[in-house]
Amino acid sequence: MASSSEFIPLRKKQKRASTGLEDNFVSSYMPKNPAIHPSSQDLLEKAVECRLSHGIEVKGERCPMPLSRFDELHLPASTMALLHSLGYEHPTPVQMQAIPCILGGRDVIVLAETGSGKTLSYCLPLCHMLPLFPPTLPGEGPRVLMMAPTRELAQQISIYCKQFVAGLRRQTGDPNPGGTLTKTSYSTLLVCGGVPKKDLLTEIEKGVDVVVATPGRLLHLSGEETLSLDQVAYLVVDEADRFMQGSLEDELRKVIGKVTESLRPRQTLLFSATLPNNLERLARSAVLDPVRPASQYVALALSRRAARVML
Repeated sequence: MASSSEFIPLRKKQKRASTGLEDNFVSSYMPKNPAIHPSSQDLLEKAVECRLSHGIEVKGERCPMPLSRFDELHLPASTMALLHSLGYEHPTPVQMQAIPCILGGRDVIVLAETGSGKTLSYCLPLCHMLPLFPPTLPGEGPRVLMMAPTRELAQQISIYCKQFVAGLRRQTGDPNPGGTLTKTSYSTLLVCGGVPKKDLLTEIEKGVDVVVATPGRLLHLSGEETLSLDQVAYLVVDEADRFMQGSLEDELRKVIGKVTESLRPRQTLLFSATLPNNLERLARSAVLDPVRPASQYVALALSRRAARVML
């Protein structure tokens, strides 16, 4: 097991050195959207009623309003059509609170059981986020990294994520008069055992926007300096509590250490069925958007059939 200080993010070390405190100090890269933050007493009461009726528990300050309908997100028409084709008519309790928090630039810990709709909670915001990132150049690492404890889960997430990313396009080329602009799609790469290394290298050389990975294979590529993680701006850890077993915990800490070793602003999301002490300590070292020193993140917890969110 690595020493307790080996994978402390650089920004956290600097914070300790300058203030003696361990709280993060890098603000999120996402602009705050006043439309999703309750400002009047009526809206505050409405938010409380909505959370109570759907079994949503929130820990953290200035939590955005829960989402009532998907059309409030102003998603592309192709994305709305995909939601309907997949049978999503209304957001689940997890999605109601987690998606506005994510789009508001907050770091989030969501405690929810399997089947609560958590995967959509972190895939759907990509429709707004990916266009905000600079184009990925050939050989560059991903802007989005999604971690899973098993190959099977990573495969499921990759298939699911590709459905939402496939319909998005970005403009590349010369925007000046007379220049040529082309629309290109975003790339999603699955990095886990069973995927031929040759295929991975081919895609990495082109430049990849989204990586869905298990930690072992990812660390192998990163250790060879084949895949860089210093561009990651959106980090997702799904089924985080399952990482807290055996060697997976050490591997996850190494990945987070690599992603957070620079002061580059990023957003971190952890989804878990439970929050054991070692996971909570890990979460505190990874979150980026403290509300104030006493409240580092917003937590969303649902009732047994709902979920819980932390900001």
